[in-house]
Amino acid sequence: MMILRLRSTGRIFATAASVLLAATCAPAQSIVTVTVDPGKTLNILTNQLVGVWANMGDGDLTDPKGLATMKAGGIAAVTYPTGWEDVADLYHWSTNKLTPNAGSADAIRKPYLQDKNDFASVALALSKYGMAPVVHVNYGSNLAGSGGGEPKEAAAWVAYANGNAADSKEIGKDTVGNDWKTVGFWATVRGQAPLAQDDGYNFLRVQHSEPFHVTMWQIGEDVSQNGYYGGDHTGAFDLHAPYPASKKDSGKRRKLPQLAPRTYGEQLAAFSVAMKAVDPGILIGGTLSLPVASLDDPSAGYAPDWNPVVLKTACKDMDFVSYVWHPGNSSNDEQWKTMDDGILLGSIRQGLPAILKESIHEDQVNCPGGKVLHVSFSQFSQLSWPRIEHPNVLALFVADAYATMAEDGISNADWFQLRDGGMFDGGKPTASYYGSQMAHIVAYRPGDAYVAATNPPDLSVHATRRQDGLLGVMILNRDRREAKTVKVNFAGTNDLAAAGVRFDYSPAQQTAGIGPVKSSVAVEGSSVTVNVPAYGIVDVLIPRRKP
Repeated sequence: MMILRLRSTGRIFATAASVLLAATCAPAQSIVTVTVDPGKTLNILTNQLVGVWANMGDGDLTDPKGLATMKAGGIAAVTYPTGWEDVADLYHWSTNKLTPNAGSADAIRKPYLQDKNDFASVALALSKYGMAPVVHVNYGSNLAGSGGGEPKEAAAWVAYANGNAADSKEIGKDTVGNDWKTVGFWATVRGQAPLAQDDGYNFLRVQHSEPFHVTMWQIGEDVSQNGYYGGDHTGAFDLHAPYPASKKDSGKRRKLPQLAPRTYGEQLAAFSVAMKAVDPGILIGGTLSLPVASLDDPSAGYAPDWNPVVLKTACKDMDFVSYVWHPGNSSNDEQWKTMDDGILLGSIRQGLPAILKESIHEDQVNCPGGKVLHVSFSQFSQLSWPRIEHPNVLALFVADAYATMAEDGISNADWFQLRDGGMFDGGKPTASYYGSQMAHIVAYRPGDAYVAATNPPDLSVHATRRQDGLLGVMILNRDRREAKTVKVNFAGTNDLAAAGVRFDYSPAQQTAGIGPVKSSVAVEGSSVTVNVPAYGIVDVLIPRRKP
């Protein structure tokens, strides 16, 4: 079952005896006790929690070998379309092209696209590995590049992804005259083989009669950066207002009503109505700014009215909110360009709860009937500019973050980014990837339950009750200098098998460039004792005896 599947990815899980010795025989200097209660469920792993931000310029995005490795690391979702220069608000799924002449004449956005990364090809490739796209819908531009995004264009996208060929529901023409036909038209195209004479839609014909069942649809990408708050906040492309001839005049877009949070809220509601008319089961998300009260520096909140206005305008038509979160900071000593590991790891216990608390508060204050929306992170990773002195800190951060987010009920969180120093670098998995994989080992499939566990100082402990009957524990040692001997007691259990399996990922594996090391672990009654290296992660899987 679980162990057999893990064993099949032998190139990921190392078995080098020398590394195993280094990982497990370091002298322990502390002894701590942890209690796990398998009967107390905190939350369950959802099918799209663990995601990645993937670049549309990536030539290997649909590569089977890469997708298999992503799957082995627990990655279940891929944001689409994403890339530099705000691809989402430039990209048109039905033509596989970008809005032409986007932006000011001296600052035209021209992100690079791989032709083979059209939606049909990506969705088809992901579906073969049980993965799904989390779609960022084009809010910023229409098909001709003459104005903002069109709800009917988005509705036709839903029809292509999720529609039924027998559905004659009319989508109709958008505000500039483009005819988006019927739901059945797009579903039929999806199921067909390419025509002998291409009518422009052959790249969408992938002989996939079954819907792709894409669930999460986010409207726009980081839209509060559209220039409404001034020339320093122009990362999002938005043609609801025209661009000035020169980039130096970007400040003239400040406070234009067409770019205001109310306009986004009204349009968000219109997108939701049009898209859910095609498939009522989809989830519609709005892109908000990180809640001000959750930030270490409240003065950094450049858009204090964005969230309240958007929520008051569109909350009834929304299912989730989406944030961008890049925690961490440089150290306060003379090494100011170096990441402060404590701040980064501490953000999971301080910053994340603050974000969720404030997000719930904003919903309760601004949404009708106190409606509380789901939360997603369209981007999250460490702050990009400080140097990482101890690379294994990213394994700890990723593993702890994903497990904590699962316990908190986060819908989706997309690690920034897939390649170029993200989950992979130079074609090889990074510490971030292995952190995701360590979380994946203890919570293997959607529906696996996270259960209560105590968390002593310097340790993060996450425990699971898996659907295959195994109990899982992931122990992260946040102490960079001292190993810990940890005794895990399982409350209310007397049916544990005499032995389990453990996996180690520590600085020893990171330095060697290999993945988690697998070994056996003895179980004594209802407890297990393991040594956790400094800055290391240990997973334990324990079977239960059959009655």
